Amino acid sequence: MTEGAVIYNLMGHRDRIGLLEIDMVREERHEFTAVITDHPIETGGQVQDHIYLQPVRVTISGTVSDTPVTILGGVLNGVLGRIPIIGGALTGARAERGRSLTAKRELLLIHDSKTPVQLITQYGIYDRMASESMIFARDQGTGLAVDFTATFKQLTFAESSFGFAIPGLGDAAQLLTDGGRVNGRNPVDVISDAASLAYRIFIGGV
Repeated sequence: MTEGAVIYNLMGHRDRIGLLEIDMVREERHEFTAVITDHPIETGGQVQDHIYLQPVRVTISGTVSDTPVTILGGVLNGVLGRIPIIGGALTGARAERGRSLTAKRELLLIHDSKTPVQLITQYGIYDRMASESMIFARDQGTGLAVDFTATFKQLTFAESSFGFAIPGLGDAAQLLTDGGRVNGRNPVDVISDAASLAYRIFIGGV
């Protein structure tokens, strides 16, 4: 853990996955990548003419404990479940039985429900993050805590628009600006045909 991370946590800040606060973050990875296309040319070699930004991916390896360590009114990213004697001497913190298991259930719910969440980290806040993988590990030193590694990928949505054209309406609009005949047709006939077609589409007759 870097000095900056220690200060960040001593000030009372904790990383969050959705509404879940993480007691200790062992490692974070923030991935910003892009795809650069290659196209061969007749004279040999390749040219690169497009760059596509890939969705941001964030991986958090962390711990949630039944007995988090609190110092100076903030939360130190140490876990009393792993160091009960030292942690208790520093803070006198009382255990919240089942807190770690509740955290595990919340993480699994985020993954299984396919619901995008917000990630709050020391390096930034990310919206629309979907769980890509969720790994839980346990060893003899885990104690009253749950260790996990969660990978999230940011969702991106394409904006699209659609519409339909009614034959004759363009001609009618032209009449309003030109005030003349359209393709040799009487202006009244053009507007009448367009109105009739629009009415049939509205009532489902076409």
